[in-house]
Amino acid sequence: MTDTVIARFEGDGSGVAVTALAEVAAYVPAQRVTIESLAPELELTPMQVKVFQRYHGLSEVSRDPDRSLLDLLTCGTDRLSNLRSQRQRIRYVLYARSMPVVAPFPLNPLHELSARLGLGHAVAFTVTHQACATSLQAIHLAGQLLAADGDPDALALVVAGEKAYTRVAQIVPETSFFAEASAACLVSHGGPRDRLLAKGSEPGRLLAELAGRTNGVARGRGGSFHPSDFTVGVFGSSGSVGHGAPLATGAAWALARAGSDRVAVSVFGDGAVNQGALLESFNLAALWRVPVVFICENNLYATTLPVGAAVAGSITGRAEAFGIPAESVDGMDPELVYAAVARAVARARAGQGPTFLEFRTYRFHGHHTFEITTRLRYRDQAEVAAWQARDPLALQAGRVAQALRDEIDAGVEATLDSAVRFALAGPKPDPADAREYLYASGLRTRLGVAARPAGKTVPR
Repeated sequence: MTDTVIARFEGDGSGVAVTALAEVAAYVPAQRVTIESLAPELELTPMQVKVFQRYHGLSEVSRDPDRSLLDLLTCGTDRLSNLRSQRQRIRYVLYARSMPVVAPFPLNPLHELSARLGLGHAVAFTVTHQACATSLQAIHLAGQLLAADGDPDALALVVAGEKAYTRVAQIVPETSFFAEASAACLVSHGGPRDRLLAKGSEPGRLLAELAGRTNGVARGRGGSFHPSDFTVGVFGSSGSVGHGAPLATGAAWALARAGSDRVAVSVFGDGAVNQGALLESFNLAALWRVPVVFICENNLYATTLPVGAAVAGSITGRAEAFGIPAESVDGMDPELVYAAVARAVARARAGQGPTFLEFRTYRFHGHHTFEITTRLRYRDQAEVAAWQARDPLALQAGRVAQALRDEIDAGVEATLDSAVRFALAGPKPDPADAREYLYASGLRTRLGVAARPAGKTVPR
């Protein structure tokens, strides 16, 4: 999950043909090993083992010692029921990995996997250095490549999976273990997906941004992950949970210094409320009395972790500890949400400082598509159904006359049609401009050249 600064709005799917997941599969080894059994190998003390067990709730991890990395990846692709029948449609094979090195030199599991699957005709390469977001980045990149090809029937295969063969690759000190598993998905450029609509932005420019066109709100450089539109005050999203709050606090401070009556808004989920960066933001916002509104969308689960198992005390109590007025609101009622935000914004504009709002809401669907494949059972259907009965869209629709609703729907359809035409007519980025906009000053970087002392050669 990312944090959004200034505003975040998530719209329903528009039916626009952009990146879509045609099929998703995963493999998790049935074999488990205990943390105690790994302690000697990883040089863990008894106290460290207890920390993992009692604090992190981690007592065992999945391992498949009899399978190689190539075999592990193959187990994931074998679960794609349409892979073999669609083999000739696959143009690209992308291997997403969180660690830069996953196999001892000179092993190259990606090309071996392509050969094993009969995909020697496809372009194969690795995506890495994006930490836990690497798989998402690979899917996004696959969609861009397919869009550039222009063949509506083309597919890309994205695979992920790693084997922990060194101590560094097996453990995040005092935090977690790396287990062994694999996943695979077929990516197309012909399915519907959700759109991000930022407050006040033009739908056509937003859609162009998702399509990677230069007429997008961020010239096609923000993409679907981090679109921003400075013309309407949308500063975009941070890549890590809880770290949008410091950006919003700084923006609010700058707005106040400039004598503006504008207010900064930071939106985050319940998974962010224990992040140090968020609490530090509360402290500075309260000290400086900056015009910022902190909004927590408490949908009861941080991915799959129940809020009751992760949050001691109350969520609003965290802000109140810094002297920030806090309110918990029914987030399923749009009018109550609007009224609460209006009060907080008015308070900020009156020079009374920050406000914290907790919106009690719910996520109808999974945090990610992996849940669909693995059928994670962290909540029951009765709970989901009970919240769906209070769908905010249905509630608000019931407050509008049918004739007006029909008029609004017709206007939306016309706007979407216009947005699609605008986005598809936009030019694609020129690779020659890849180094533009790296610096606010407009400084253009030079192409890199390896430097070495005179008289010395580069080792081969």
